[in-house]
Amino acid sequence: MRREPFATAMIRLGSTLAVAAALIMTDISAAMAQQGPRTLFELLFGPRQNTVQPKAPNPAPRRRTTPAKPKRTVQPARPPQPVIREPAVVTVEKKPDAKKILVIGDFIANGLAEGLTIAFATNADLMVASKTNGSSGFVRSDHFDWPANIGQIIDQEKPAVLVVMLGSNDRQAIHTGGTSLPARSPQWMEAYQQRVEAFGNAIAKRNIPVIWVGQLPFRQRAMMQDMLALNETYKKAAEKLGGTFVDVWDGFVDEDGNFTQTGFDVNGQTARLRANDGINLTTAGKRKLAFYVEKPLQALFGNHDNNVQDRDAGLPAETEAEKEPDRLKPIDRLQPVSLRELNRDTSGVLLGGQVIPPAGTKAHINAKTVPGRADNFAWPRQ
Repeated sequence: MRREPFATAMIRLGSTLAVAAALIMTDISAAMAQQGPRTLFELLFGPRQNTVQPKAPNPAPRRRTTPAKPKRTVQPARPPQPVIREPAVVTVEKKPDAKKILVIGDFIANGLAEGLTIAFATNADLMVASKTNGSSGFVRSDHFDWPANIGQIIDQEKPAVLVVMLGSNDRQAIHTGGTSLPARSPQWMEAYQQRVEAFGNAIAKRNIPVIWVGQLPFRQRAMMQDMLALNETYKKAAEKLGGTFVDVWDGFVDEDGNFTQTGFDVNGQTARLRANDGINLTTAGKRKLAFYVEKPLQALFGNHDNNVQDRDAGLPAETEAEKEPDRLKPIDRLQPVSLRELNRDTSGVLLGGQVIPPAGTKAHINAKTVPGRADNFAWPRQ
């Protein structure tokens, strides 16, 4: 075999390598065209494991939008609260000769008249009339002069009793003689008492019973102090007339003596007695205010109630225990109060007490010698 020369062999080897390189580059170009750029290492040994996560495309710019309003949840409808209504007031027709209770005063007195109208609605023997002036008092005589007009009012109405409640508007200066007197100053008090006395003198000429109702507490502390001072003036005026002064203060304060909007009503239930302004009265408050005046009115007229028989018709017959007890018999127990006797006792004697018989009578002598009684001072002891 004849060997080729060395130069020829090298040329042939170079040609072979050139052809191989061209084939490889052709494959690389085809692969790059199909699968993207590849390196020679990747082409020979396969693609690398790409550990880097591809970048996410840039998000589109956000648009500012108005936040959506939260949806309202529809609550289930609650059952309506029961409306507590007071029983309707039954009013009877008044008799032609019914005695008239005349109420005079300011806006608080007007509420008192409403409460008394309810209290005596079923009593045909008593009627309530109101002659009030809401903004009046003893200070503003230019608005309404009570001392000058009370006599004419009494003559026109011809009442059996006069109920007075004045003073709620009187915490202001008195203008007299071209001067202004500050409220509650010594000069003011002197002028005020003169007007109250003139008012009382006009009533005294008519010779009718008078029930003077004291002022209520109010929310303002300064106003409460003024009302307490004025109540002393009214009490003296009522006593001078021989009338009755009704103190209603304790019924509208709490245990500490402070103003309260709520309290016990005439039925013993907790109720709202005063309005939000701390001055006016609610319906329950008007009724409670009238409750304080009922007692002296019943004592004045007796128990004039034409419905007593109607109310007693459903009660059991009177028993021996309800009859008048023997006052000389020692008390070992107290009988229950009869339903017929509620609000009718005007004797002033406490339950279980004994009225001492007049001195010199046989009953008085026996009363002193009852054995075992605390007021028996006989010696030696029996």
